[in-house]
Amino acid sequence: MILFIFEGEKYEPALYDGIKTLFFSRSNDQILCSFCSSIYTFYKRLKDDFGGFGDTVDVLKTEIKKTDPHNEIFQYKSSDFQSIYLFFDYDFYNGNLKTKK
Repeated sequence: MILFIFEGEKYEPALYDGIKTLFFSRSNDQILCSFCSSIYTFYKRLKDDFGGFGDTVDVLKTEIKKTDPHNEIFQYKSSDFQSIYLFFDYDFYNGNLKTKK
């Protein structure tokens, strides 16, 4: 089974459809999940709350439980997934981004 984690849920389903058509057309064992926050938030959760060794699916579940407690991700555990792909776009305006001058 493959887990696709996207940053948002507005435009990402169309992106997922394209990826599925191009690369995973024969596989039906795919779960699409939206994190609904930035990659920086996701990384911070892994690093700070789990000492850098957090389980990707557990972190995802912790965050999604706050807004979507009936999401299908709760039916699965990490070992159910052969691969996990994260898709986050580059938000230059994001306040968590530190740039050098």
